[in-house]
Amino acid sequence: MVVRPRALALMAAGAVLIGIQAPATLPAVAAGPAAVSAVTAADPPTVGTLRANSTENPLGIGAAAPRLSWQITADRRGVTQSAYQVRVATSASRLSDPDVWDSGKVESRRSVEVPYAGPALTSRTGYVWSVRAWDDEGTASAWSDPATFETGLLSASEWEASWVGAPRPELGPAWKDYAVEFTASKISGALGVYFRGRDTEHAYMWQISQAEKSLRPHVKDGAYRTLPAKAFPAGFDFAAEHRYRIEVDGTTIRTSVDGTVLDERTDSTFTGAGSMGFRTSNPETGRVHDVVVTSKDGSTLVDTTFDTGDRTFAAGTVANGSLTVDSAGPEAWLRRDDPVPLLRKEFDLADKEVARARVYASARGVYRLHLNGERVGDHELAPGWTAYDKRIDYQTYDVTDLVRSGGNALGAELSRGWYTGKIAMFGPNTYGTDTSLIAQLQVDYADGTSATVSTDGSWSTTDGPVREADLLDGESYDQRRADELGAWDEPSYEADGWSDVVTRDETVSTLEPQTAPPVRVTQELTDARRIDSPTDGVYLYDLGQNMVGHVRVTLDGDEGDTVKIRHGEVLNPDGTLYTANLRSAKATDYYTLGSDGPETWEPAFTFHGFRYVEISGVDEAPDADDLVGVVVGTDGELTSELDTSSALVNQLHRNIVWGMRGNFLSIPTDTPARDERMGWTGDINVFARTAVYDMDAQTFLDKWLQDLRDTQRANGSLPGVAPIVPGRFDGGYESAGWMDAGVHVPWTLWQAYGDTQVIRDNYTMMKRYVDFLDADSTNHIRSAGGYLDWLNLDDATPADVLDTAFVAKSTREFAQMAEAVGNDADAAAYEARYEAIRAAYQDAFIGADGTVKGDSQTSYILTLMNDLAPAGARDKVVDQFVETLERRDYHLSTGFLGVDGLLPALTKAGRTDIAYRLLQNEDYPSWGYEIGKGATTIWERWNSINPDGSFNDVGMNSFNHYAYGAVGEWMYRTMAGVSALEPGYAKILVAPEPGDGIDHATYALGTRYGTVRSAWKKIAGGVDLEVSVPANATAQVRVPAPNRWAVTEGGAPAESAEGVRFVEMSDGHAVYEIGSGDYRFGIDRALGELGEAAAGVDALAGQVDALATRGLISTLLKRHLQGEVATLDRQVEQARAAQAAGDRDGATAGTHRALATVSALELWVDLQRVLRLVDKPTAEALKATLARIDADLSAASGIIVGAVAKAEPQGTIHLAGDTVRVAVTLENTGSKVLPNVASTLTSAAGWTVKPVGERPGSVGAGRTVTHLYDVTVPEGTPVGTSTLSGTVSYRQSWGRATLPVAADLVVSPTLTIDSASVAPTSATAGDQVTVTAVVRNHSTRTASGELTVAGPDGTLSPAPVAYSVPAGATREVPVTVVVPTTVTAGALALTASTGDVESQRATASLDVTLATPPEGAVDHVDVGLASSEQAHRLTASPSSGTNVEAGLTRRYTHSSYPGGWFEMDLAVPAGEAFVLRAVETYDGPRRKTYDIVVDGVVVHSHDARRTESGAGKQVYQVLVDRPDLTADGTVRVRFQDTGADYDPSIADVWSVPVS
Repeated sequence: MVVRPRALALMAAGAVLIGIQAPATLPAVAAGPAAVSAVTAADPPTVGTLRANSTENPLGIGAAAPRLSWQITADRRGVTQSAYQVRVATSASRLSDPDVWDSGKVESRRSVEVPYAGPALTSRTGYVWSVRAWDDEGTASAWSDPATFETGLLSASEWEASWVGAPRPELGPAWKDYAVEFTASKISGALGVYFRGRDTEHAYMWQISQAEKSLRPHVKDGAYRTLPAKAFPAGFDFAAEHRYRIEVDGTTIRTSVDGTVLDERTDSTFTGAGSMGFRTSNPETGRVHDVVVTSKDGSTLVDTTFDTGDRTFAAGTVANGSLTVDSAGPEAWLRRDDPVPLLRKEFDLADKEVARARVYASARGVYRLHLNGERVGDHELAPGWTAYDKRIDYQTYDVTDLVRSGGNALGAELSRGWYTGKIAMFGPNTYGTDTSLIAQLQVDYADGTSATVSTDGSWSTTDGPVREADLLDGESYDQRRADELGAWDEPSYEADGWSDVVTRDETVSTLEPQTAPPVRVTQELTDARRIDSPTDGVYLYDLGQNMVGHVRVTLDGDEGDTVKIRHGEVLNPDGTLYTANLRSAKATDYYTLGSDGPETWEPAFTFHGFRYVEISGVDEAPDADDLVGVVVGTDGELTSELDTSSALVNQLHRNIVWGMRGNFLSIPTDTPARDERMGWTGDINVFARTAVYDMDAQTFLDKWLQDLRDTQRANGSLPGVAPIVPGRFDGGYESAGWMDAGVHVPWTLWQAYGDTQVIRDNYTMMKRYVDFLDADSTNHIRSAGGYLDWLNLDDATPADVLDTAFVAKSTREFAQMAEAVGNDADAAAYEARYEAIRAAYQDAFIGADGTVKGDSQTSYILTLMNDLAPAGARDKVVDQFVETLERRDYHLSTGFLGVDGLLPALTKAGRTDIAYRLLQNEDYPSWGYEIGKGATTIWERWNSINPDGSFNDVGMNSFNHYAYGAVGEWMYRTMAGVSALEPGYAKILVAPEPGDGIDHATYALGTRYGTVRSAWKKIAGGVDLEVSVPANATAQVRVPAPNRWAVTEGGAPAESAEGVRFVEMSDGHAVYEIGSGDYRFGIDRALGELGEAAAGVDALAGQVDALATRGLISTLLKRHLQGEVATLDRQVEQARAAQAAGDRDGATAGTHRALATVSALELWVDLQRVLRLVDKPTAEALKATLARIDADLSAASGIIVGAVAKAEPQGTIHLAGDTVRVAVTLENTGSKVLPNVASTLTSAAGWTVKPVGERPGSVGAGRTVTHLYDVTVPEGTPVGTSTLSGTVSYRQSWGRATLPVAADLVVSPTLTIDSASVAPTSATAGDQVTVTAVVRNHSTRTASGELTVAGPDGTLSPAPVAYSVPAGATREVPVTVVVPTTVTAGALALTASTGDVESQRATASLDVTLATPPEGAVDHVDVGLASSEQAHRLTASPSSGTNVEAGLTRRYTHSSYPGGWFEMDLAVPAGEAFVLRAVETYDGPRRKTYDIVVDGVVVHSHDARRTESGAGKQVYQVLVDRPDLTADGTVRVRFQDTGADYDPSIADVWSVPVS
């Protein structure tokens, strides 16, 4: 209701006055600061932060028209752009009369992603552009400072350069025919020996198999092929030391053990030279004590006894004179010298002015360029990882300042990188075996001429000082070689010993300009701390942050010393470096000193994920200051800042950001430490919405989406990783939640940046994918399985639920994007498909009680977040969701696919309170638990470190894995309250939802329009909220408020503030529309109550104006009443103005004068009713409105003067018949006395209330007065809560303020149960047991009651047992019960009850045992065992299957195919009831619901839940009391899946006579 200004005429003094005249009104109060706005001339807007293709001043863009963006700043509120003008020229001097394009003045608000509409771009051309904008008042800005964009080489024909590289080192002929001899022991499982290995994928592998007790020869030719095995002698001890020899001569391969030939065979697969090595496959292990390799001519090729520091083999662990080959290094190939080659070319340039010089370069591998002794650019690990067989990014460098007239030298270092180096656990040479470089230097002179220098056969090469480099294993550097080479990258260098490069015949058609931010050094950590090391000669350092990159270290020693530098994320409990989780990644760097003095070095061609650094190989520990952590990653701008009152939440934000930074390195990886580092689609799918808050990820993820498009199959499906590892790993196609990144990531980018180009670029891929999902579904239900809710905590979600939810999500998101780009037909069709999927989902998975199939946290999250619950059942679904949290004591159990929606689903369900609880939990499992264990990034598992301090499975245990950091999106969107109301933040939503545990939060987000800021702080009665909105954007602000009148902005009522428009009250929030600028919203509760009073006065005025009049007296009465209401209106408005101005005394006086007027009006209405001048309905309506005004004014007075009224019962237990003392208090927190205090207290009918004691009539400042009452509770009052209500009032300035009070008086039961027990504690079906309850009498007289006992489903209900208990005493009351025949083995809860409330119940646990096999069984079916199934004529639905689970053969119906069944014949006692006893197997915690059908009749609907982790079993039995079905002694028993939860999984079935 809007309070309108009114100027009701005061009645003349000669009017007939009937009633009581109110006192005079207050003098007018000056308006608050917001009431008057000084008119000042605002400065014109300014334009800056120009971007092309979302990048500032990009170099080397492609031919497509660039998209231009800029930001506007202004010093007044509500500034929007009304028009813009863009000029593009070939130089800054030509901008005033542009020679490329002038857009002219364009009437538009658009300032983001504005398409360039000039002539087609030309190759290798620099463009300068500038923009000006007109604001909403028509004021033009000045022209912006110029910005640039520059094209690269726009066609393959412009590449004059060739791919060049170093010659491949070949093994000599000695490595063709040779013998490998070694001593090995401790062989568990198997130890494999490679020989004649052309590379890691093409070799012989002879496996010494302890598991098979034989020699198992393999041929590895891209894949393994097994040859016939040869058994070892009986009793051969594989753990003992034996001497093994494998000799290869031509096509003959001879294997000997301890000097005796075990096997000799011929094979011609590999006849050329090849290396050797060892391998295992987890959990296999073996220990090698020495190795000698001798060529046929007798020369020794290898001879090692594995001394400390031995590096003969590239993997495995050397310790105590042996090489252990296990999961830490399964591919221990002989280490070969593999130095990073240097390439160089000298050339001359003319002696004239250079206008500009550019190098266009890329590599099959990773590279660094050098020009005239200087490094070119600052990119790391360029060109990054792409699907090299489809596209390779090239980089453009500005080298204008590096070239010189005369002699120049252009050089490069060329390492393996992703091209030929190791990728994940799949070994090297994924894309090829030879690295190569392409580089083209183009120099443009000021006179218009140009010169080109390109890679070709004239370049030369040699081995560089980097002796080995691998992204996973690390880098080895020899400073002696560097000193020997000298200034190799400078002109006039003596290149003695250098050889010609090899020109590689590779295409240039795959080269594309790089669009994503490069990998760079983004930070340096300089606060390393040396920590204790338990190992002599090994020094440990803590950088304080789990980071990605490498260390720069200063080392001192002797020339030729080799220093070993290892990296780890955490420490072992004994204080050593923990590296087991790295698997085969060595993450070890080596540096060989070139002098006897200090030397500083850092690697260039590797990266590690680590916090701790271990250094060995030097006599003295380097100082902590000698170590610098060099942070490396994709250099996307970090865009968010968060600070709260919670140290835990602040650390969580840092962990999320650091985890993202570490894993965003060329592609979004899954862990930067171990041998994986792949672009898992599932991880980025759940994290993308957090990523776009924390980083400007637009171009980074655009590039990755191209990687993803490159992998799509013809059927539309998408892989688990992108890029895939060709021929080796694709992560699996068709996994729900992983593939869906192909839709969700483009949708996220559109939402975050407002860029519809990402939709157009990916439209075909997305449509094909969504259509694949439809084709892969049956009646809109999909159940393909895959990774599912990866790493959930024993809370699995069924495949069909999860898959179908993601089908719905991707379909709806695609429909929304189709609409955004104007494809209306697709939008309508796919939205309709979504609705059909939604209906199918509801029918298949959501029960009448709101249970979603699987009953997992993630099943509810997916249901709620994708709006899949029926409107009428949503509250029930929410209740079931909350119950999944309650049963885990409000802890999470989600895996990857539920974590991003966990807290948002709770907020969507109206339970943000639980979300805050989960956010701030500190015990396992939680984000806070990780932080408590020292985490500085997000872990892969909730329990990467277990509560007992042990580590989880080393096979998959990263401490830097961003997926669970997806909680950040809720922190920023809900806690901080910032989100995009329209894609791209043209319209912003600022709607923080404060919660328990956090008192303030300040958040800033960089958007395409500028910085959005939200800062809230809890205050008494509400929150203060500061909001900043950038120019050309608008915002909707939702302020938690009791009403619209309570909200202030800048200290004045919000509705009078400049640029603030009230929209509505919604769900306890006042909603406003604001424009750009800075705002401060606050809550003034007194102002809110006065506003409500003013609204009430407005309603009262309307009532009075509507009164019908009859004659002079009636007319005069109405005029008088109008005058009184006008007086009341002025008094309320004056009180509001005084409160807004901070005049507490004025507000108090005004409020109480208004209260006096209300009292006068109430008396006047009463009088008119007595005189029958006002009818009863009218009088009641007027009195009701006046009562509301009185309550609002009284509440305002209490707030202003600091009056706090309460009522509180004394004591803790109140029984029927007791008299309870109740204290009514008035606390004066103000500075002035509150006089004329009075109180009242009323109760329910039949209760009595009696004032007792003294009743003080005033309360001084800082004091409290108490009025006491005795309340008698009648005998027989039901147990429960009854509310006492009353008032406390005080009088000031002729007006009395009346504050309501209320107190809940809980009537407790006379009889409660202290405990319950059962004897015996273990029993079987049909046994009698005794449940004994200890009953307590709280009263002062003997009390009687009845005790019942019930099982969990209402069974076990014998007749109630009557008892009595003396006053104030306890008594044991026994009840005998019989264990039911239909029962499940295990704990059976028996609840003793003597009433309806919690304190009148107690539960005892009985251990029910059911023997297997049961004694006296008539028949037994060993389900899953073929012979038993055949004997009992078992048949099953098509998807039913058998296997071993929990150590038992079993049959299942298959949860991915709801409605499955299997059935069998079962002999039973003829014509009698029988018991069916069954063993059910589980693979983890599950709920199973299905029917047991006998001869077509459902005899039992089974509903069982198992909560234990891991595999296990349950035994249960069912009474079948149907003699009509058993007449012939045989029944047909069917286990019928109902599709509601998990399917039956039965191992054994018995029929047993009823005893």
